[in-house]
Amino acid sequence: MIDLKTAVELALKYCREKGKSTQILTIREHARMYIIYTGIPGVRKVGNAGIAVSRENGSIASFVLPKKENFAILHESREIPADEWPTVDGSNPA
Repeated sequence: MIDLKTAVELALKYCREKGKSTQILTIREHARMYIIYTGIPGVRKVGNAGIAVSRENGSIASFVLPKKENFAILHESREIPADEWPTVDGSNPA
C-alpha cells in the first residue's frame, strides 16, 4: 500500500522527468488512488490532466476528464487540505 508521502514523491519525480510543474495545486484521495494536480497557482490550463498514483503499487497514470469513470472517482474522493500534505524534500510542496 502506497501512503500519501510516497504518492507525492512519485508524482513530483514524474513531473520533473516530463518537464512539468512541480507546484502542487490539489491532492484528492480515493480508495484506489491519489489524484494530484500540479501547475501554476492562479493560472488555469485547459485540458490539464491530473496524475493518478495507484495506492496498491504506486503506478502512475494520467487522470483525464471527461472520462466517465473519472467523474465517478472524483465524486467518491475527498480533497486533502494543503495543511495535511506531507513534507517532501524538506519542505511542504504547497
